[in-house]
Amino acid sequence: MKKLNVMIVDDSALFRKFISDAVERTGAAIVQAVAADGNECLSILKQKTPDVVLLDINMAGINGIDVLRRIKESHEDIKVIMISSADNSDNALTVTALEIGALDFISKPRGNDWQRNLLSITSYLKVLFNYIIINKYYSISSKETAASVGKAKTEKERPTTPKQLDVEKEPDVVSKTSNIERQITKFKIDLVLIASSTGGPKALYDVCSKLPADLGVPVLIVQHMPADFTTIFANSLNNISKLKVSEAKDGDIPRAGHIYIAKGGKHMTVTKSPSNTMTIKLEDTPTVNGVKPAADVLFKSLAEEFFNLNMLAVVLTGMGKDGTDGLRELKKKAKCYVITQSERTCAVYGMPKSVYEANLSDEVLDIQDIASGISRRVMIK
Repeated sequence: MKKLNVMIVDDSALFRKFISDAVERTGAAIVQAVAADGNECLSILKQKTPDVVLLDINMAGINGIDVLRRIKESHEDIKVIMISSADNSDNALTVTALEIGALDFISKPRGNDWQRNLLSITSYLKVLFNYIIINKYYSISSKETAASVGKAKTEKERPTTPKQLDVEKEPDVVSKTSNIERQITKFKIDLVLIASSTGGPKALYDVCSKLPADLGVPVLIVQHMPADFTTIFANSLNNISKLKVSEAKDGDIPRAGHIYIAKGGKHMTVTKSPSNTMTIKLEDTPTVNGVKPAADVLFKSLAEEFFNLNMLAVVLTGMGKDGTDGLRELKKKAKCYVITQSERTCAVYGMPKSVYEANLSDEVLDIQDIASGISRRVMIK
């Protein structure tokens, strides 16, 4: 398997060495370059183009946020992983970085057990690097194979999957699409669900900024994110959304035109109140799929308690398969239409791929078309 080229940017020589060791130990990447500040990073990028940049948020001179913006302007394909402080003082800046397009972040080690910290960061980077490799080289291989047999189209014309609706279709696919549209008009959506993980903050920024003020239904979002980050993230989304956005609280009653973000470190479920009203409940139960909150937990609670509702579920970019099992339950017990983000617009094509391969996706859309896809189905008269 090919290895990734990585650049490490941090103003601490000790931490540059620590991260270099972690990167090399993954077995999936090599350190191509190191830089002590933002200016040096940008200078190196004029000569080298790494696959991944591990970028410190707080540095003298040009800070990590400004460097990230410059990278995204000139090197859109480079994956950037932010390095945040150990004391959580960078939380707001980290959320901003994720919304700009950073793939994910790691925190600097806490305490004196450096060996344990090294193993933890190495383990996480290995998973993340392997997903990047699969996305990067599998996509290239697929395009080359298609070209060799004369079937390749331009990236704009080539559908990611047979169900993608924003590209030219063969006649039999058009027929299937028409059938889907006729079926969906038979019921009006009562609730929108969105699941996302790695790369999700930027995707959610795109979706939430485009949803109309008169959407008319509640929206429940599970974004894999640690505690202390989701409040900041919800407030940031609220600033750009026409809908009210807030971090979900225990006892909240989902209201139309309101977006609820699952609280980091807690599972978000829904229950029936004595008056038969949907109520949000936050549970500090074990992780599911290695995460908390988990979309599967929310989806399964809806399948158990509110199978009479008509739901629209959207699965965005992310590692792993969270959401697949829950959607399988929803499909069995309720009316649930599922949209998955296209491979070509995912930062990591993990969660949407799992749902698609389980034959649970009804429609595949590029990220820029998902908000209109939601509106089109929710606002059926």
